[in-house]
Amino acid sequence: MVLRGLERPNIPFWEGTKEEYFQLYRVAALAIKKADGRLRVGGPATARAAWVGDLLRFCRATRTPIDFASTHIYPSDVAFLDAAEGDVKLLGTDYLRDAFRAVRGEVDAHDRRLPIFWGEWNSSAGPLAENHDACNNAALICSALAGIEEFADGSLYWNLSDIYEECQYHFAPFHGGYGLYTVDGVAKSSARAFELWQGLDGDRIAVRGLPERASRGAFATHDGESGATGIVLWNHAEPGRRKSPWRVTLNLDGPRPGTVMLDSVRPGHGSAYETWLALGRPLNLSPVARRRLEAASRMGRRKLAADGKGRVSLSLAPGEAARIAVAR
Repeated sequence: MVLRGLERPNIPFWEGTKEEYFQLYRVAALAIKKADGRLRVGGPATARAAWVGDLLRFCRATRTPIDFASTHIYPSDVAFLDAAEGDVKLLGTDYLRDAFRAVRGEVDAHDRRLPIFWGEWNSSAGPLAENHDACNNAALICSALAGIEEFADGSLYWNLSDIYEECQYHFAPFHGGYGLYTVDGVAKSSARAFELWQGLDGDRIAVRGLPERASRGAFATHDGESGATGIVLWNHAEPGRRKSPWRVTLNLDGPRPGTVMLDSVRPGHGSAYETWLALGRPLNLSPVARRRLEAASRMGRRKLAADGKGRVSLSLAPGEAARIAVAR
């Protein structure tokens, strides 16, 4: 079989051509299936959502088994960056949503039943970028999770902890690492973003009247048994755009709400990075400084009051994320 366009990969983990990679995939997939047909094999496991449609067409033409599509994405225009400051050009939340949607379309053209897994993502590919540590990362994660839920079957955020070997070990409490937790085990805003989503129960319900862009949004669920409703909201500070608070009024349909609780991620309350900056960027934490960061990493919580029509109002500053829990 002759493939058109023998492009080189956009990441240096593979030095061959696209055609050579597809042949490697075919040999590996057939060998795995021969060993145990129950094992699931997929790909192309590429960067920047590349080669997905091409691999699916190759598999169809050559009758090569493929059980899922996988790729990864970062909203930045570089694959790797060695600069100490992690200075990357970010492309924003719409870039992620557009990539999710495009891959979903490529896969559906091949087989609508084929699962999609985003094997790696974060707010940028720069390994030492401060946007991984800042409060704003929680808002980006919330937007990305909403897009993944709509267009894919699963994902793997990169990564759990700043203790990893790819960029050598760093001792600074905050150094732009990819992790959800610092080297000292302090939760970043990114970890709190996942906690916001973990608190959602039940089935997804529609939220009407949302902004068209992905940088501001809401995702809601309702538990029919308990009657509880959960709503995650975010206001991502997009690179190169005007940043302003988002004032939201939610009209809660149904019976008048009982208790309405707000858990929020904002500087000093769910995001400890800004507190570390205020402390003077200490490279070695004293016990007092460690306690300050741990306290700052805890989300803020307060009650919201619904008016006589069951409406709840709040304001999210640029970079903030929150969850509203409504008990009936």
